[in-house]
Amino acid sequence: MNDPTQLYQAILSGDCKAAEKSAREVLSTETAAAELLTVAVIPAMREMRRRFQDHECFVPEMLTTCRAMRAAMSHIRPRMAADGVDPIARVSVISLSYQPEELTGRLVADNLEGAGFDVTSSTLAVTAAERAGR
Repeated sequence: MNDPTQLYQAILSGDCKAAEKSAREVLSTETAAAELLTVAVIPAMREMRRRFQDHECFVPEMLTTCRAMRAAMSHIRPRMAADGVDPIARVSVISLSYQPEELTGRLVADNLEGAGFDVTSSTLAVTAAERAGR
């Protein structure tokens, strides 16, 4: 299974184990990590965004896709760094701790990472008094 389309399908279906295994196997060949990002990871995340925008899927499907993408990126990112490939840009996403499970910030961060950005996520604790403007 050294085909990047297997990784694309694993990410799109939200299968973390298959995404991780496929990324590891494709990287064990002479396939460059940056190429794997551009032919499998980014297209899978674009397709999921399209489906979400067209109401063909909803937040739970988006979350499972993001988890699978993160599993694959745990192998792709170090290889890209070792190959000297710079990310498109570096982005910091800050979530407010009163948001339900910081879902919005996590989805934004995952989608940016799936598009090739180097993402740093953090959570800012906001008290009820601060939210009320006191």
